[in-house]
Amino acid sequence: MNYFLFFLIAVILTGITVCPRNDFHQGTYISQSNTRCIEGIFVLMVVFSHYSSGYITPGQNDNIYLAVQGHLGQNIVTMFLFYSGFGMMSGIQRKGMDYTRSIPKKFLKLLVRFDFAVFLFAVVQSFYGNTYSIRRLFLSAIGWSRIGYSNWYIFVMLCIYCFFYFSFLISYRFIKKNSDTVGALLLSVLCLLLVVIQKKIGREAYSYNTIVAFVAGVWFCKMEKLWRRYCMKTDAEYYAVVSIVVAMYALASLHKGGRLLWYEIWVLLFAALIVLISMKVSISSPLLDFLGSHVFSIYILQRIPMIVLGQAGFTKIHPYCSLIIVISSTFVLAVLFDWFFEKVLFKREFVHV
Repeated sequence: MNYFLFFLIAVILTGITVCPRNDFHQGTYISQSNTRCIEGIFVLMVVFSHYSSGYITPGQNDNIYLAVQGHLGQNIVTMFLFYSGFGMMSGIQRKGMDYTRSIPKKFLKLLVRFDFAVFLFAVVQSFYGNTYSIRRLFLSAIGWSRIGYSNWYIFVMLCIYCFFYFSFLISYRFIKKNSDTVGALLLSVLCLLLVVIQKKIGREAYSYNTIVAFVAGVWFCKMEKLWRRYCMKTDAEYYAVVSIVVAMYALASLHKGGRLLWYEIWVLLFAALIVLISMKVSISSPLLDFLGSHVFSIYILQRIPMIVLGQAGFTKIHPYCSLIIVISSTFVLAVLFDWFFEKVLFKREFVHV
């Protein structure tokens, strides 16, 4: 796994551009092209994580990767949630109630795509003698349960779409002034309630411990113009802020295993670090851009080739060659999956997200 990590680092390094002295990426650091590349980095890390946890017996060629992955933990999905919060709040600021009305379509689009993936997994699992009850299939269809894929993120996003719709529907109908602020507050409360409820009923910690990143993205979107106007005009100010955030991040890292609050602080500081780095360093890479353009499909479909190769016994004999096949076949599946939904099924019925 070390070599796969080194390859990813090499791709990142060959695509970075650093701003000159006392200059920053004022508007582009949070642009779609830049965030796509960052999401591309982390979706590949997700593939590495899922593969290494289920199909690799740790050896000396995995130690560096395992140390990195062990530290990052759930932070490999933090930026997906952060950018989703930023993007949805940006939609509210640009379109207001019109954007709110589009949320049910986005919800349905996500659900249909996800349920088609659930169907594919059910078919694949059936070839290996795995059958599921109607109840299990239904719970899998909404992301509460699973039959081979990573379900928790989809369940969280479906909940967030519902929270977002009702929060801003209520705020725009009943609040005349600062309705977007009231909507953001309602949304934040509902998201935090989702964290508390899932923790109380005993769901796995990874099911809820990064939801706060979505809330952070929402509020950062609201404050981003003020941030650009008043913060960090020189490199000295920039590196001072970065140093403070790094020190706080290191402190939170020491305590994140103890209490959920520390873990949430750690997640927020990680998002802050990525945003700060993005202000000074941009990434341009066709590979990372491609990955970032197919995040959902790669995230959901990656386990299909893992299951097939694992069941065939190929992974046990050739684990690293198997990972190359998993990555390449996942890319092909993702392109075909997205082509089918975006160009065929959703071409007329739904607005592109």
